[in-house]
Amino acid sequence: MLPGTMEENSEYRNFIRLSVLLLDFGKDVLCRLLRFKFEAIDELRRLLDDNKRNLSKELSYSQRGILYPRDGITDTVYEKLDFSLTCVLIKTFLETSKSHDGKVLKYINVLTHQKDRLFCNPVCITVDEKKFKNMWDTLQQALIDIGTECFTEKSLEKKINEIYDMTITDFDKECHKTYKLQKVSDASTLPTKKSYIWTEGRARFVEISGWLDVAVIMMRSVLTKKISQKELAEKILQKPFVLKDLKPYQKKKLLKMAQDNEEKKQKENWYQDLDFTSLFFSLRHWGYIPKHTSGWGKPPNKIDFSLAADMERIRLVRRKVLNHKNGTDMEQVDYVEHKNELSSSIKRINDQLKDKHVEKTMKQLFKKWVISEYMQLKHSHQEPSEKEKC
Repeated sequence: MLPGTMEENSEYRNFIRLSVLLLDFGKDVLCRLLRFKFEAIDELRRLLDDNKRNLSKELSYSQRGILYPRDGITDTVYEKLDFSLTCVLIKTFLETSKSHDGKVLKYINVLTHQKDRLFCNPVCITVDEKKFKNMWDTLQQALIDIGTECFTEKSLEKKINEIYDMTITDFDKECHKTYKLQKVSDASTLPTKKSYIWTEGRARFVEISGWLDVAVIMMRSVLTKKISQKELAEKILQKPFVLKDLKPYQKKKLLKMAQDNEEKKQKENWYQDLDFTSLFFSLRHWGYIPKHTSGWGKPPNKIDFSLAADMERIRLVRRKVLNHKNGTDMEQVDYVEHKNELSSSIKRINDQLKDKHVEKTMKQLFKKWVISEYMQLKHSHQEPSEKEKC
């Protein structure tokens, strides 16, 4: 169920706070750590050249373009890194370094696992209080333990508390100013210009996350129509090695569900427990859906409106949103592009499905949701102009 407002729904607010803590604050802490490890850009360049083959396997096309541009990387590369890319680079450095830092590597794995917990769930944009407390405490501990290599513990706690206290009635007048990382030598405290409070960009991020939730609901409906749970379970058990491309926890979940289904221990509808990636994977491999004209895994042709093409468009938007260089502070141009892509793709697919639940949630998003709510509240908190006073 989609929440009405952030103030009315604490589970909605929990999602926002965890997103900002992880994708914004977490990325900034890790990026500073990376710069701390590589004081000279030549050192980072050598690491990338030595590990190009292995890194290329883990990166998306756009991420490879950031690390391996035609003209070679410069100091500006740090401003282009997203959370996932920064984690990959630090892990690569630690795993190939003679002075292996097990503590940092452990916490990097903790952070990536928590990201999966937050964004790879059957329902994305709400987090209950029990799960929120568990995730918040885990992330806070990991970020403080990693961050104290570059920052004071007091400065880290101050920024974490700022995110914890975030509400939709906070407005950041400086949020659109360009933020540049300070030199490593000045990294004893977190930069005061960097804001982690509620902004219009973050309202855009949450609304797009809402559209991605609708996409999950719709993908379940597609999978239900394309293949029965019994047939899917049989196919998984016949060829379990096909699951090798999934993350370990996704592979484990699908295998367990298939085994339970075989032994008649499974609940009536186990598709409800699958996340977007597992649904997409199942449809691609066992849903009897012909690939689009460009082929699976590639951006579809603009005039290709097949089911496979629209599924691919949704997948690509999801990847862009979760690997955005500015974390949750989404620019207007990206918001418009993502919203148009998602809404049109979902509508075309649902025109065939005619799923009333999908239609209902789409209407909620079209009618009035996060962005309009944010702008109304922002206007109500602004000082009246001279003309309005008269």
